[in-house]
Amino acid sequence: LEPRFYISQEWVVQGREPVEGMFFVGIGSVDITDVKSKKLLLKHAHGAFFGDETIIRRRRKAPVSEEELKPTYAARATTESELWFLDPSDFDQVLRENPKNTLRLDMLAATTEASRGGSERGETGDSTDPSRRFAAAAGAVGQALKGE
Repeated sequence: LEPRFYISQEWVVQGREPVEGMFFVGIGSVDITDVKSKKLLLKHAHGAFFGDETIIRRRRKAPVSEEELKPTYAARATTESELWFLDPSDFDQVLRENPKNTLRLDMLAATTEASRGGSERGETGDSTDPSRRFAAAAGAVGQALKGE
């Protein structure tokens, strides 16, 4: 996981370029808007994540085009924010070192892709569950990357 810092109103993802990995919100908040309509879709705060579709699409057996990696959303920090970035190659390393989790991930990926409209992303105002998901995901990935 790589820390990335954004000031208020700075773009994290603009929707024109492919998203290269997954973001976890550590501190601050990020608004997710539809690229075409500019409509606010979600308000992410601590514990939320986005960009997960990048990792899911890259895990498919079929080749993924640049166009498929372009998001249909834009993400902009609404406050000073600290996000944690997960590169797909680091994610793959975690799976290689922990093969028992690969099947679980494939099942989660299929579920996530099938229900893209769900709120698994931890919208602002949710219970403390997003914080727990963030801590668990970030901790597990961090430990695996460190070889613990």
